[in-house]
Amino acid sequence: MSVTMENVKKERKRRLTAPEVVRLQKMCRDRLVSDLYAQKAWPGMPISGARTLSDLYKIPLSVVRSTLDSLRTEGVLEGVPREGMRIVTLPRRPQSLKGIRIAMIAELEESNPNHIYNRSAEIATGMDRVLNEQGGHLDFFNLWKRKEQTDFLPQMFHSGYDALIVTAERYRTADIFHVSSSSPIPCIFVDCSVNGLDCVDFDDEQIGRVIARHALDLGHRRTVFYHFPCHAWSVMRLNGIRKEFAERGVPPPDVLEYPFCREDKEDFVFRNFDWITKGKYTFVMAANDRLANMIFQAARRNHIRIPEDFSLSGIDDSPFFRELNLTTVSLHSMDLGLAALDLLKRKLFMRETYMEPERVLVPCQLIIRNTTIPNTGDSYE
Repeated sequence: MSVTMENVKKERKRRLTAPEVVRLQKMCRDRLVSDLYAQKAWPGMPISGARTLSDLYKIPLSVVRSTLDSLRTEGVLEGVPREGMRIVTLPRRPQSLKGIRIAMIAELEESNPNHIYNRSAEIATGMDRVLNEQGGHLDFFNLWKRKEQTDFLPQMFHSGYDALIVTAERYRTADIFHVSSSSPIPCIFVDCSVNGLDCVDFDDEQIGRVIARHALDLGHRRTVFYHFPCHAWSVMRLNGIRKEFAERGVPPPDVLEYPFCREDKEDFVFRNFDWITKGKYTFVMAANDRLANMIFQAARRNHIRIPEDFSLSGIDDSPFFRELNLTTVSLHSMDLGLAALDLLKRKLFMRETYMEPERVLVPCQLIIRNTTIPNTGDSYE
């Protein structure tokens, strides 16, 4: 027993080799700097003590102390008697995108003007601007006219790029996911949320909560969610709405389902508009702005006023429907691109710290316009 305890103590006191110390110091610094930026730290803000950081980062206490001493020497931190350490100035992030070459694989439907305003295009625009400022480069591959090639993505892994950004729809459902997990370079799926992959997406459940909160704050209780049941993002939005209603102790909204059939367009909503009128709803939550526009046009044909007869909200803040002055949730696709670049930096320059796949969810903002008003207790006849 005593021999075993002695071995444990010896193991704990084992001296780290010089390469191990350097590696752990870099890991500690990168992790601390990343956390400071994530916390939106400011000069004068106190930081956790060395022992707390050691437990949090699973890095030996001696290495954490030496890292903090180094940051103090650089003027990043300063010691305060009997208080610990606080920030003097935020350090510059150690990573740079200078010289980094990124391939973005997308599907942009060029034949349909309504699909040219596409998240892939906005994501690429935001990323390209940042990369140009920092000396990086982005190549855009549009697969819309390309024949189905299951080996296209694996080929890109060995084409001289430092990273891949994937927004192409076909790669979200194909059996290509397992290929990306063994990729020699970082591969980030954007506008997509899949466990086990590095991916960036909007937080659809939070989006549903934002809309539900707005409806409830306005006093609406007779509500309905017009839903695309075949889309996972619509399901997540509905889940968020239901959770918000449940937490408020309010019965969940009714649900209307819109089938995925392009040929119907707004005619389906018009033919079934009595679903809304018979329900005497005071607030209709549409799964996105396009569906909200169909509801708006059907209401106009039925001589029903919005928001006087019922409030209406959408999701997207699409420029195609801005003339409606629609209350909506703004989904800025450029935010996806910027979040993807932040994730990519961690995967490129902090590999040892961020080895596990990350799922980044981007929050969104409610935009209140003219299609929602407080509930007065009246409804249309």
